[in-house]
Amino acid sequence: MANRQQTQRMLDLTCDMWDDPLVYMYQNPEIVTNGQYTIFLAGPSSREDILEYKWRAFAVHYLRKAGVQGIIYVPEPRENDWSFKKTFEGQIVEWESTRILKARMAMVWIPRHPVQLPGRVTNTELGVLIGRCLANPRDYDFMFEFGYPSDAWKVKSETHWASLAGKKPFHDLEYMCKTVAARLA
Repeated sequence: MANRQQTQRMLDLTCDMWDDPLVYMYQNPEIVTNGQYTIFLAGPSSREDILEYKWRAFAVHYLRKAGVQGIIYVPEPRENDWSFKKTFEGQIVEWESTRILKARMAMVWIPRHPVQLPGRVTNTELGVLIGRCLANPRDYDFMFEFGYPSDAWKVKSETHWASLAGKKPFHDLEYMCKTVAARLA
């Protein structure tokens, strides 16, 4: 359980992410096609929008701190406002798949938790990225990175498959973000 200071930091970073005009969330229907670099933050989302499990706010913070100025696709609703679904054109999975496949870089972070962050969709997304890399390493090797905290639940299979594509997992989100930022520079 997070203490008061940790909770406040998480809340501040989450609000910063929501206020960043270059963070595209479900409420942003547009897809960037003008050559600007984009990053898609793949990984499990909290089933109940619990602040403690909002890892993407930290990722956005670390990426910006490392100098990333491009679009960051965050597959979550802005301000936890799910009302957009009433008028949302298409399916959420369509929003996610078109962006992850068009992004210059996909970062897959798997802080898996059995209840809040099971990561069922994440498994599919990572599998597609690994498959693309295995099929055409010259074009896709530098298009994704993945990692998970050292205490993540059930990531052995993902690690095995990613290793076939030459990917070693990161175990520190900030370091992963710095590495991705350096690659995009």
